Amino acid sequence: MDRTARLNLLFSQDEALLRLDTQLRTVPEVQSNRDSSSTNDNVNTGREPSKPTISQLAQSIGPSKPDAGNERHENAREEVSESVTPIPGSSAQTIPVYTSSSREGSDVPHDGTFSPLVTISRYAYKYIKGPLSQKLASEFFDGGKFWNRCWDLYYIKLPPLTGPRHLLLVPTAQVRAFFQEINRALQCNFTLSDEGLVLSFQKEGFPQPVFIGRSICRETKDRLESQIPVSSEAPRPSSGMDEQFLAFEQMVETAWETTRNKKKPSKAKQQQRLQNQRRLVEGLRRTQSYLGLRSSEVDDLIDDVAWEEKKAQDPMPETPKPLHMDKPAPFPFWMEPVFISIDVESNEHYHKQITEVGISTLDTLDLVGMSPAEDGAHWRDKIKSRHLRVQEYAHHVNQHFVAGCPGNFDFGTSEWVSANHLGATVQDAFQVSSSSSPTRAPRHLILVGHAINSDIQYLRQIGVRMERKPEGTAGFIGTVDTAEFFRIIRGEPTTRKLADILQEFNMTGWHLHNAGNDARYTMEVMLCMMLEHSR
Repeated sequence: MDRTARLNLLFSQDEALLRLDTQLRTVPEVQSNRDSSSTNDNVNTGREPSKPTISQLAQSIGPSKPDAGNERHENAREEVSESVTPIPGSSAQTIPVYTSSSREGSDVPHDGTFSPLVTISRYAYKYIKGPLSQKLASEFFDGGKFWNRCWDLYYIKLPPLTGPRHLLLVPTAQVRAFFQEINRALQCNFTLSDEGLVLSFQKEGFPQPVFIGRSICRETKDRLESQIPVSSEAPRPSSGMDEQFLAFEQMVETAWETTRNKKKPSKAKQQQRLQNQRRLVEGLRRTQSYLGLRSSEVDDLIDDVAWEEKKAQDPMPETPKPLHMDKPAPFPFWMEPVFISIDVESNEHYHKQITEVGISTLDTLDLVGMSPAEDGAHWRDKIKSRHLRVQEYAHHVNQHFVAGCPGNFDFGTSEWVSANHLGATVQDAFQVSSSSSPTRAPRHLILVGHAINSDIQYLRQIGVRMERKPEGTAGFIGTVDTAEFFRIIRGEPTTRKLADILQEFNMTGWHLHNAGNDARYTMEVMLCMMLEHSR
């Protein structure tokens, strides 16, 4: 005996009870793409669903022989799972909820454009002002009306630099149908014209939203959203897709900002952030070219202007050749620079007292014809390191905020310098020439540091200048901030300490906060991350 027969047996003598309103919503039928026109009508009517009687509810939940509606379920292209969602406040009343088992199984077509669901749910309150806002909210949003519709839910993981979790999306086609219904009812002309309300994922290299199910009420939406895996990785750029990924990040960041109640950041700040991101990406490419890991194609590029001109002529980024750690770099070392890593330690209670300066150099001419070896061991052996200690502050050891160890330089012998001659000694270290160079002319230099801005400020205090020098003299043509480079490569929201990054490359940093050791480890980290990024 099926459920319908049992219920009829129990209640057949009580006609009034059979007509009792159960206060439950009927669930829209899930149909296949072959019946998409009727599906769209079902999704976009906006009419309050009818409430079944007990008799009708029994028929809806009981197993029955295939009829015309069931045949549509059987013929649907996707597999549809049925779960039972309890109605808040009652343990007895339940309704069936249909959700698709995978993104591929979604039966509602979309054109590759999506809208942030949370933002659309607040549209009447956030984007409309005056009496019309209250009228719109009363008829289509208040009291759960917005959520009591059929929405196909998708999500996209947010890049860590943008937000902490994910962005919940719905096909823009469904939102436009919703707006058409509003416009007909209220004789108005609402559109999705505001920035961040329409996201197109049709561009090459863009990560794609993932389908999680179909929602017909707020409870279903919350349940589906809670099933989004926390452990899944945020999207990361694929090889040669840096520009596209920056565009993707900007798009989802704009959409994410619309979901927040805080004041929208100014376009100037958004543009500044984007420019900083672009500079980091360009810096990564340049550094790869300096190390022979990416083709420069033009041998006489020196500054950012020339680099931008080259990119304008050939906007498609070239894909690096495969890197084999047991073979030399696949390209020439562009401009054959010398990398100079610096680290400065000061009195933790009086920062104008510079107590130590660490300097490590790596000449790319020393790497010609040499394989990096696993973990870049061969190239790391070519680093030359110095440790300068200031005589007047020999007695000082930092111990309150960091564990200083000025007497534990592990890559050579420390050199004593007076405070008055410290600046000149550091400046002289930047006048680099090489016996490997036929002309023995001053070389192009790349400044390397971890959170380098503070070290540059310290060096300026003692009179060291690192601006571009006139042609024919030694000069810095670029900088590498290992903290920022690691953050952008790994897609992390904040920078890490040097010790943390060393652990990522299975390296042990002995006696950190010794300026000589820190400068050496910073150079080694730079090599490791660039080799890993190029692989």
